[in-house]
Amino acid sequence: IYTLLWIEVAIWLWILGEKSTLFSVLSGFFVVWAGLWENAPTNAFFLGSGFFLLTALRLHGWKMVWLDATRHRINSFWFGVFAALLVFVFQLSQHWAEFGATWSHLQRGSLRLLAANTVMAPVYLSNMVKFMPLTIGLALFMFLFFAKNAIRPVARHRKLDEVRLWFLAWFVVGAGYFTILQVPPLESLVLLVPPLCVIAAEGLCALVSLRKIENPRVDVMIVSLLISGVVWFATAWWVNRFYHTMNLPAYFETHQIRGSLILVLLMWFVITSLLIWIYLKWQNFSFRPARGLMLVMAWAIGISVVGMSVRFHQDWWNSREYTVRDGSQKLADLPPGSLVVGSWAPLLTLDKNIGATVVWNGLNESPRDWHRSVTHLLLAQGNESRPHLPPSSTFIQQGRKLKLLENAGISVGGKPLNLYELSP
Repeated sequence: IYTLLWIEVAIWLWILGEKSTLFSVLSGFFVVWAGLWENAPTNAFFLGSGFFLLTALRLHGWKMVWLDATRHRINSFWFGVFAALLVFVFQLSQHWAEFGATWSHLQRGSLRLLAANTVMAPVYLSNMVKFMPLTIGLALFMFLFFAKNAIRPVARHRKLDEVRLWFLAWFVVGAGYFTILQVPPLESLVLLVPPLCVIAAEGLCALVSLRKIENPRVDVMIVSLLISGVVWFATAWWVNRFYHTMNLPAYFETHQIRGSLILVLLMWFVITSLLIWIYLKWQNFSFRPARGLMLVMAWAIGISVVGMSVRFHQDWWNSREYTVRDGSQKLADLPPGSLVVGSWAPLLTLDKNIGATVVWNGLNESPRDWHRSVTHLLLAQGNESRPHLPPSSTFIQQGRKLKLLENAGISVGGKPLNLYELSP
């Protein structure tokens, strides 16, 4: 939440930078703040968004006379960026261990990993599509037109719409960044919601103002790229969804990543070529939609978006569970002064007279004096409960034994938790 606030403040300050260079300095500072301060590995793409904007401004400057005011805004922005980076480096030097733990989960890049993530990207995005299908569908359909309107002034010697450029950079850099990352969680994809909503809103405005639909007015390149993107999303999702149910040769079973990529590329090429050929064969066609019809469609889409949001919240309300409260009550029998370790422990012990902390790999899993004060482990079933991984391995290596308390029966958000008692 704070990250979205900081980047939106940065955009607002950048626009105010036309009046005072101080706002441009603060804009650069807030871009770095949004990218590096909170959950840095996930938000780092905001730095690239700022660089994308400045690159567009630089290209625009080569096409037109670059005003001194624009140059001062950019220089002031960079001053704010470097000032924020200096503060970040100072903080980094004071908390190096925490920095290592924060970034240690990132995997090394490789062409194989990039190819796999590119194929799987529609599957990642589908986790978010089910919550806002109309908004994302309209945004993806409108994206190329939105991008064209944002970039066209660079080549046409016209004034740039810097707000549109900011949100274009936000979406393009963010989508590319999450494609490179492996399995971005849903809470990370939420960072792409604001630009998606902006693009979808422009699509609704275009729908209301639409007076005539005709073939020649739509660029062939725009249509081709739009078809290619839609077909890629559909084929990649379909292959990943039904890959294991298809009767494929043995090679595809032993090489799933390569097999998926081959199938997606083959299907994408055939379907895209066919659809583009059909489009090019399409004769000149024009259609004048009634203004009332366009208004009804726009209102219908808007009401449907709101209605889906209400339905999701209503479904959650009707099926809500009190697993956190129930789990917390089951910890009430622990002796006062107990110290519980586990990723869910701080949440479940907020109203209890017991302590809680988390042991992270690369941060505090090495022997510490306070480790002897830990009395219980509250671990989610799966990787967190494996004895050869922290936090279990941290205390096993110290010679302490773990006793599973069978009657705990704690579950949070559908995730069963195991409660262990540590020997002295």
